Amino acid sequence: MKKKFKGFTKPTYTQTPNEVFDMLLDILNGSELKVLLYIIRRTFGFKKENDNISLNQIVNGIKKKDGSIQDYGTGISKLSARNAVKGLIEKNVILKIRRKDKSGKDKSPNYSLNTIETPFFKNRETFIGFTIPNYTLVPDEVFDFLLSKLSGSEIKTLLYITRRTFGYSKDSENISLKRMLKGYKYKDRNIVDKGVGIDKKTLIKTIKSLSKKKIIIREKRFSKEKGDEPTNYRLNIKFDPCGKKLPLRSGKNIPPVEEIITSPVVEKIPPQFKNKQIKNIQQHVDVISKNRKEEEALNNLVDLNVDKKIAKSLIKKHGYKKINTYIKYLNYKLDKGFKPKDSIAAFLVDSIVNSYILPENFTESKELEKKRKESAKRCYKSIKGDCIASKTLNLYPYCPYCEKILRNTY
Repeated sequence: MKKKFKGFTKPTYTQTPNEVFDMLLDILNGSELKVLLYIIRRTFGFKKENDNISLNQIVNGIKKKDGSIQDYGTGISKLSARNAVKGLIEKNVILKIRRKDKSGKDKSPNYSLNTIETPFFKNRETFIGFTIPNYTLVPDEVFDFLLSKLSGSEIKTLLYITRRTFGYSKDSENISLKRMLKGYKYKDRNIVDKGVGIDKKTLIKTIKSLSKKKIIIREKRFSKEKGDEPTNYRLNIKFDPCGKKLPLRSGKNIPPVEEIITSPVVEKIPPQFKNKQIKNIQQHVDVISKNRKEEEALNNLVDLNVDKKIAKSLIKKHGYKKINTYIKYLNYKLDKGFKPKDSIAAFLVDSIVNSYILPENFTESKELEKKRKESAKRCYKSIKGDCIASKTLNLYPYCPYCEKILRNTY
């Protein structure tokens, strides 16, 4: 590392979904994890649900106009970054929307996390999206500085230690190598986490490297009764209340790093601020949820050959609930043998704009309902029981959680 890391400061953190630590460390490769963390920093780190991010920013970071550096990017090549983005999309981790200017040239894509409104089950083998609010605070230095300096294995191990400490309001934790490698399950077989997703040899090398770079502090433990016990780990939190710089360990008279460390910020929130924080998180959740539903409605309209600009205008003016109702109404009429004069898209747009009077209790035919239930069952089996398609069968032409399967069906 050209620029040495001197320790984490406080209290600057980014809320990071717990699924990143508990499930995705084992699923994603190093490049994918780095890109995901960069997107989290650019969105949740700046209180946004999505952000426009160029490939150059992901690779090299952002330099401000005044010459100061906002972040160093991920430190991976452009080819690796492209492959990582593609992999994250295929694994249902992020959403990407392509953007173009008036002349038709590509603009920076819009990225967001794939958030869902369903309980999170760690036992599932297929990742279907993030649930919120469900966070662990991660120091901003991990995103802005260390992301470009550390390897994928080092990032995974650092995040695991962060989760086991800050994620449980602790400044340190005793963690065995076995737990890091294989994760942990409760007695009822429910999964707590799936480990770091690397082999034993790499993990040992990685821990030594993080310790040497003064990113983590480890303390080996031994007792007469049990012999060697799990090592104690903590982040190298370096903070002085008066704002004075702490000396680096470079001479005999200077105390070792362990002696000048203070506890990280895991303070209790005062009651007068707690309700306000919960309210802010809920507002954040509501905004993301609304945007997600609007995006689903937009995709439904586009799939029915409605122009994308017109579709966006309809959603903005009439809302996603009305759009979904009239899409359902269109399915009802088509199932009855209805053939529009111009096109299906034109009829749908006209029905939304002019608020056609809907028949009372209009329902879909038993045959179409049966077709959709069969599709949901296939999806249900394919991801071993964690599908929620049965709750979204009224969305046509595909269920947002089973897009590929339903597109092949109809």
